[in-house]
Amino acid sequence: MSNKHTIESAIWYEESSHNEFQPDACFCHGYDVANELIPNASWFDYLYLLISGNRPSESQSRLLEKLAVLLANPGIRDLSVQAAMNAGVGNAPEASVLVAALAGGSGQYLGAKEIAYCMSYFDKLELKPFCERVENSSKDSDIWPDLDHLPGFDEYSTQPSKFVSQCLVRLAAYSDGSCLKWLVQNRLQIEQYFGQPIALSTVIAAVFRDLALSGEQAQYLFLILRLPGAAAHAMEQKNLGWQKFPFFADTVKYEGESEPLELPDVDALIEGYVND
Repeated sequence: MSNKHTIESAIWYEESSHNEFQPDACFCHGYDVANELIPNASWFDYLYLLISGNRPSESQSRLLEKLAVLLANPGIRDLSVQAAMNAGVGNAPEASVLVAALAGGSGQYLGAKEIAYCMSYFDKLELKPFCERVENSSKDSDIWPDLDHLPGFDEYSTQPSKFVSQCLVRLAAYSDGSCLKWLVQNRLQIEQYFGQPIALSTVIAAVFRDLALSGEQAQYLFLILRLPGAAAHAMEQKNLGWQKFPFFADTVKYEGESEPLELPDVDALIEGYVND
């Protein structure tokens, strides 16, 4: 009879001889953490092992490391970073800042869910099936709201991004897989077909496919690897103070049936705060 208080896990195993609250040895997917992983594994070896259950090849570990460099700081234009900065400048606890970043980066617009959509494009590395999969992505039945854009494409631009192009070529050079190299060769034809340049999310999706990860595994890694930048920018804005943080009040235009509430006078609020 199984013990109802025992957690079943194929990932983690502990050995304990005398103190059931402190293990003598810990094993992750069969590898001794203290005696095998710490001396021999890199952070990216361990991360890949933990998420996928498989030991990465040297090429996979290197590619994951390079992807982590790209994802570490999405930049201040990114919605997840902006969410973190808003939390930071509001003096929210550190955990709340990271939760805000996770929420902002999880969705269908340049977020983790979009990465999962884009990964399906590479099921068959031929131009026609790829384009058909992109066109049918909005028809996928899901609990998420209907898509209002082509996942993996920059709907606000007609010119390819130099940064995206550079990242694609650089990452492809580190990969032993076929998706990134295929995308390098076919990117221009894909962009001409849709009349839109690919976004960075398509490149990231190709990386995850070359790493032999599932959509679920990719979403977790995507969210985790972006947190350093969110934390850094949140701390910076907190130190600068909310008086220097933009409110964008003059860029908001209300459209609706009811009368909009008047926006507060920010200068008056600041003056009252200082005087108090």
